[in-house]
Amino acid sequence: MRLHATRFYSRMLAATGMLVLPLTVLATPYTSANRDVLTPNTGQWPLGGVQLGGTRFINLGLQGVGRVAANSIDPSSGESLGSISDMQISSWTRNANGSYSGVFNFLPDRGYNSGSTYSNYAARINNFDFVFTPYTSSATTTAQNQIAMTFAGSTRFTYVQDGNAVVTTGLLASAPPNVSLFGQPVPVTAGETTNAGVTVANRLTFDAEGLIFRLKGPGSNSVP
Repeated sequence: MRLHATRFYSRMLAATGMLVLPLTVLATPYTSANRDVLTPNTGQWPLGGVQLGGTRFINLGLQGVGRVAANSIDPSSGESLGSISDMQISSWTRNANGSYSGVFNFLPDRGYNSGSTYSNYAARINNFDFVFTPYTSSATTTAQNQIAMTFAGSTRFTYVQDGNAVVTTGLLASAPPNVSLFGQPVPVTAGETTNAGVTVANRLTFDAEGLIFRLKGPGSNSVP
């Protein structure tokens, strides 16, 4: 898996005014109402950036790349780390040497699946400590090590079933029995519903695609 700074890190670097994706400057400012933009902005990006409120945004281009091997394994469970469906950043810090550090909280989806084969893969958050050292030279480089990541563990989501905390599964949901979730009956995986070769009794199927952190305090994030 390869991470591009311009795609994944626009939010974290916007706080420093260092890097954002290009913005469109319009004569009429955006409002909270819906708006259709039918004409592309093909103008040249101003070298001095653009002003939005009290913050100036400057596009410095691609500042770094990081890689995680696709065959990486969580040593605590022996399972793969899965894909990255969404990401949130916590413990974000700008260091004295110009680098940035923090924790990537990666959300994989339902695990390996192909055709009618699905996995008994519990929904989770994979945590990576990272150090991002922006590449600012004008010289071309083929290095892809500006974002150094170290796996720091994972947290599986649980829910209460029959008085016990249980994990979810990536297997397909079948017909009832159901579990009650927020007062609503939800179908579960009652048995071996695919050819994955795994039998799971009455587990909630979870295919995670989005991740939002609840604010713990002013300006800080916490893992839900």
